[in-house]
Amino acid sequence: MLRPLLLALLVSGATSASAQAGRYTVDGTSPGSAGHYGGTVTVSPQGEAFRVVWETGGPPVEGIGVVVDGVLAVAYGGACGVVAYDTAGVDGFEAVWATMGGTGLGSESARLDGDVYRVTGTNPGSDARYSGTLAMAEAPGGTLVHWSVGGSDYDGLGLKVDTVLGIAYGAETCSIAVYRMDGDTLDGVWTMPGADAIGTETLTP
Repeated sequence: MLRPLLLALLVSGATSASAQAGRYTVDGTSPGSAGHYGGTVTVSPQGEAFRVVWETGGPPVEGIGVVVDGVLAVAYGGACGVVAYDTAGVDGFEAVWATMGGTGLGSESARLDGDVYRVTGTNPGSDARYSGTLAMAEAPGGTLVHWSVGGSDYDGLGLKVDTVLGIAYGAETCSIAVYRMDGDTLDGVWTMPGADAIGTETLTP
């Protein structure tokens, strides 16, 4: 079982888990590839979060998603959690997060302190707070993220769309997809561990 990770203060731009529910046709390209793939993606409310399922020719792939400021961030590929940071703040970041199979949201605040961020947060359904540090480094296939929280270390992989940085963490196979909600259409980017480029997806109802 994935150990709960993070997060304080729910992001004011968080969206209720019903606005994006539906079944979509997907048109996508893999990282570094000019070829296209297709299929369907289903987005369903899961408490305050979203359950996202891709069907693109192989076995269905399930993810967990959250929405902040018109951006849907989804982690998938195993026992994963998803974090969505609103990076528009001057003094630091605010985030919401969820874990695979979970229905509640945690929250986190990150404040820059030298080369790292100091983080404080709460787990879903808990008043107990945690604290630690967060470090980020840019790479060709996305943003590499490392938390040291409560005596444990966690690694993540992120992509930014507009002011929202979506991060997948947990298993080594966890991947991230981040979509801008443009009317009824979701325009997204995605990446996976070890990739040196970024893929794209467009979801159409």
